[in-house]
Amino acid sequence: MVILTIQQLFKFFNKTYVVVEQKHKKYCSDISCILLAGGKSERLQDKPFRILNGRPIVSYVLDVVKNIFEDVVIVVKNNQQVKNIRELTSIEKIIADNENEFSPATGIKKGIIHIKNNRFFLIACDMPFITEKIIIRLINYSKKYNCVVPFSSRFQPFCAVYEKNVFKGCAVNQSMRQIIENSHATIVSFDNSLDFFNINTLTDLKNAKSIFTIKQN
Repeated sequence: MVILTIQQLFKFFNKTYVVVEQKHKKYCSDISCILLAGGKSERLQDKPFRILNGRPIVSYVLDVVKNIFEDVVIVVKNNQQVKNIRELTSIEKIIADNENEFSPATGIKKGIIHIKNNRFFLIACDMPFITEKIIIRLINYSKKYNCVVPFSSRFQPFCAVYEKNVFKGCAVNQSMRQIIENSHATIVSFDNSLDFFNINTLTDLKNAKSIFTIKQN
């Protein structure tokens, strides 16, 4: 098991680190979840609702987080997306950002207002292959650090565990990397980068269909 600070891994990003799986209670009441389903989506309009193997992309993430977290907040772009999400889930806390200039920081801070716990798991809507096992593994480290970020080929700040204070005072245009570097963070390494595959373009959507085939074989 190797646990590194964010600064160490930024410096030695080409090395591979292995951590050991730990047990965790499946259903979490002491940590919340913020699901970002808004964003600009400039390259893929209405991304959360694009169809992947017969289902909206966001539905895959919803299925995973609702089985782990008692407290889930979904942040979307506008009121129309609130209605669209409600057709897919019984989760009650669906918040419209309604900002002209959307950034990850604004969406996260909007979600923070509505969660009941100090710690939260952050997940983007466009990661259909994320698993309960990955999330639980990250949660196992979150009591010692205020930021736990997975690394698999690259950093995955939109599939990570944070404390609220990580985003206190951050600027709207501040990058996730800058925010993480200013926190007491650690990195957890994962071998399979396909688990973190995210969809930003039509090409990504096509590739995601191929990944489903790979995982089924």
